[in-house]
Formats: sequence, C-alpha cells, structure tokens
Amino acid sequence: MKSLSPDFPVPSLADWRALAEKGLKGAPFETLIGRTADGLAIQPLYAADPDRAVLRARPGLSGDRDRPWDLRTLIDHPEPARANALAHDALTKGAASLLLRLDPAGEAGVTVGSQDDLARALDGVLLDLAPVALDAGFMGAEGANWLAVLAKARPRPPSPSIWTPCPPSPVKRQRRPRRRPRQRRRPGRRPPRRGLSPRQPVPRLGPLRA
Repeated sequence: MKSLSPDFPVPSLADWRALAEKGLKGAPFETLIGRTADGLAIQPLYAADPDRAVLRARPGLSGDRDRPWDLRTLIDHPEPARANALAHDALTKGAASLLLRLDPAGEAGVTVGSQDDLARALDGVLLDLAPVALDAGFMGAEGANWLAVLAKARPRPPSPSIWTPCPPSPVKRQRRPRRRPRQRRRPGRRPPRRGLSPRQPVPRLGPLRA
C-alpha cells in the first residue's frame, strides 16, 4: 500500500484489517468477502504481494496481443430474428465471441430445429472473426454439424497480412488521329481532273481521219 502523503506512515494490510474489524462491531470479517456468479471470492481489499505468482493473460483466440481475453455473450432469446439482433448488438458493443443456447421448444434458448433456423440466428455474423459456441444439450453433435456447414459457406474476410490494396493503374489516353483540313474551292475555278496537275494544259484532239 502507498501513502498519500510523506508525512503519514505507510499502513500495512494488517493495520487496515484491524480497523475494518473494529468497524464491523463484532461481525465476522468474512461478511466483507463477496462472491461472483461462478463462486469466486472477491476480497474487500487487494494489495501487492511479492510472494504471489503473477497472473499472466492467456493468448486470445485471434492472437491479438492487445485483447488477450475472450469476452463471450450469452444469446438465448427464443426468436431467431431477435437473437440475431442481440448478437449483432453484443458484437458491436465489445463482445468477442457468442454463446448460443439452443432449444427446439423455445423454452430455455433460441428456437433452432434445423440448419435454416441456425442460419437465421447467425445471419450476418462473421464466424471467422467472432467465434460461436453452442449450448445445445442433446443436439450438440447435430448443432456442431450445422455450424460447421455454415462456417464453410460464409465468405471469409481478407487477411490484413496478405491482402494489400493495389494502386490504380494510370489510364493512358489515346490520341485521336488528326484530320486533314479540307480544301476550299474558289469561285469560278473547276477542280482538276485525275491524273493531271492543275497547271498542265488539257490536250486537244484533232479531227479523226479515215
């Protein structure tokens, strides 16, 4: 524990516990310990302990070092369309994977009795980026087969390490052929005949002889 001011001594965990037990007025110290839904104990105060081993974060499913922990959201709405909307909302707000609870009767999970029902519940979910786990009970093997078929049929997003955008190729402009200017005719002047230059006089033919 760190002191807030250099004028005060640094309290120890035993000193804090003694004051806490005094404030409890005879109640046991264990009443300050909370419990999670999984039964894990939550201590009222944590202090640095050099004797304890450091808890290292396990590598995530995607291998992202900045996000090693998996944040999984339970989806159990009975309607597949509503369950799909809840899945997209959870992934948008930070969830990394989904736990889909299946129940053909629709009493304790999503009403899924076929591969088409599962496809409606996972419509638009990128299975390569957001892994999906199934809580299907006796339908576990059949549900896993449906999920595998859907995963193979979904288009895979491009890998950022392989896919790189190609720069647009420059467009070459084609030059149009130049047109020759038309010669204007002068008034009162006949166009030259073929095979004769305009300056060459036209030969005159004499009378025909028998």
